[in-house]
Amino acid sequence: MKYLLFLCAIFTCASCHTFNLSNGRKERQLFAAKDHIVAQQYDTSKFVILPFDLPDFEKKVAYKNDRRIIEPLTGSNIRSLINIKGKYYLYFWNPVCRGTLPDIHKLDSISRSGVPIMIVSLRRDYEQMDKVLRNTIFADYPYYAIEDDRTKILLVRKINFIREACDTCYERYKDDLAIADYLSFGDSTIKVLFFPESPSTAK
Repeated sequence: MKYLLFLCAIFTCASCHTFNLSNGRKERQLFAAKDHIVAQQYDTSKFVILPFDLPDFEKKVAYKNDRRIIEPLTGSNIRSLINIKGKYYLYFWNPVCRGTLPDIHKLDSISRSGVPIMIVSLRRDYEQMDKVLRNTIFADYPYYAIEDDRTKILLVRKINFIREACDTCYERYKDDLAIADYLSFGDSTIKVLFFPESPSTAK
């Protein structure tokens, strides 16, 4: 009985977040993943933080003075790029989640075929990002991360990013955005893509 009461107390105090999906379901996540790394915690001998600049992606500028470039990205940055020519894809990534490795391998292959894909980390763990991406084509580009200090909860950070990028996307999907995998942008449109959609199926 004491053990059962102890478990109930744990779940009552557990960090959780409820997402109300547009189909009426509620997605409740206990111990929601959080980013415990602040923006200033990185090795300045290995990484340098620069403002987001799309030409760095297009020209494959990955280093400055032998340091790996990290470019913080916001939804507003994406909104400002809506009128660029061509279509780009953005993949939301949790670099410490091993379950995302197959996605990275698949996107590596797709990107090598010429599809422009930005991998955007929900965490500020630059060491882990480099560990996973250094042997992929994404090592040829700057690394991108959402630097949102309003919340440490990764899914809320992603929803805030999409809301900034696309007002109509949030009006259409609401908190379904918590399970969105990709954005596509450019050619005057921004679109949310859900599993099993991907750049390979949405071209």
